[in-house]
Amino acid sequence: MHDCALALIFLLLSIMTEEFLHYIWETKQFLHEDLCTSSGGLLSVIHPGAHNFYSGPDFFNAQLKINEQLWAGNVEIHIRSSDWNRHAHTHDPAYDNVILHVVYEHDAEVKKCNGDEMPTLVLNGRIPDQLVASYFSMRNSKEKIACGRAGKDTALRIARETMLSRALIDRLARKTDEMKFLLAQLNGDWEEFFYRLVLHSFGMKVNADPMRQLGNIIPHRLLLKYRDAIFRMEALLFGASGLLTVEEDEYAGKLQKEFSFLQKVHGLGSMEKHAWKFMRLRPNNFPTLRIAQAAAFFGKHEKPFRSCIETNDPEMLRKVFDVKASGYWNDHYRFGVKSRTYEKCTGKNSAEILLINVIVPLKFLYGKSKKEEKYSEEAISLLEKITAEKNSVVEKYRKEEWEINSAADSQSVLELKRNYCDRKKCLDCEVGRKMLYS
Repeated sequence: MHDCALALIFLLLSIMTEEFLHYIWETKQFLHEDLCTSSGGLLSVIHPGAHNFYSGPDFFNAQLKINEQLWAGNVEIHIRSSDWNRHAHTHDPAYDNVILHVVYEHDAEVKKCNGDEMPTLVLNGRIPDQLVASYFSMRNSKEKIACGRAGKDTALRIARETMLSRALIDRLARKTDEMKFLLAQLNGDWEEFFYRLVLHSFGMKVNADPMRQLGNIIPHRLLLKYRDAIFRMEALLFGASGLLTVEEDEYAGKLQKEFSFLQKVHGLGSMEKHAWKFMRLRPNNFPTLRIAQAAAFFGKHEKPFRSCIETNDPEMLRKVFDVKASGYWNDHYRFGVKSRTYEKCTGKNSAEILLINVIVPLKFLYGKSKKEEKYSEEAISLLEKITAEKNSVVEKYRKEEWEINSAADSQSVLELKRNYCDRKKCLDCEVGRKMLYS
């Protein structure tokens, strides 16, 4: 064999992935002419089987014909035949029903547990060069979106729409799976659950964790006792947060005095001030102001969960979250520091963030939990009625000619980037699969 041919084989082996071989086998994208096993048995693939994403053989219930003998069983795929021995499959009962070993390079004979030779299909030389070149071009691309500018081709546009729909459901399912644990901890108390989610969202990414801690110290049912007095609600939340700077501010001193009384009555703890972050935040996102706005929200609504779950009009929901902090915050963003005077309202952007991050997954989870699909469908419908988010990820996809018109689209591309593009899972993506042939 020529040196250049050997060099090419070694190069392909060094970059070959089982993921790619799985795709080639599953879609039967290999040359079938004169197909045979490594020992010369005539081979015909009737059905490649069902892809197994868990432990055990790679494909279940495949159907083959070897030398006119019909076989039904499992298929295992490796880059090299010797991987079978290296993974100790010979003595693993889970692999007793493997009827074919599919490899890229046949470098060792493989035996079944009974000592018989394992039929082996070698794919080296049977995969079209175009597929190999396209796949490794995408996989090794340094671009954040490996498939690049796919253009206006109808098939690719349909593939994009398919992936956006799939990614959106994946995102909602993932978010609600993460939320189920908290709901279980709260014994299925949806109002308390809603309260914790809202606090978490008011904290945004930077202060989400301390907001979660704050919700643990001051539960909704306690805050609700003082709903008729915003001052007492602020005293509870700010006192428990550890953010009161009584030496610098008269109002903070009054809040601290009130909190000291309530703390004794209810046996409350408090957080450390350093848990909260102010650095590199715009003043409108300072945790002090966000806590004040959260107090205003729960002071305005006694049981907001029910009204939010039964509403699917984005304008009405925006109004639910349209609150302004108490008068002190008109000229403050944090205690002891004066600011320009104006009412510190949540605003449309903050309200939409709450709709996207709280109301939508809440509706989706509620529908699944109660087996009432109308709520899950409303969650998706609500996202479709909200304007697309503005961030660097969305802009990147727009530059690659993806149509992103609603929050449903922007949430989809965020999930697509997280689970497919960043991980170069091009073969699990409809767009990536289409691009293999472009």
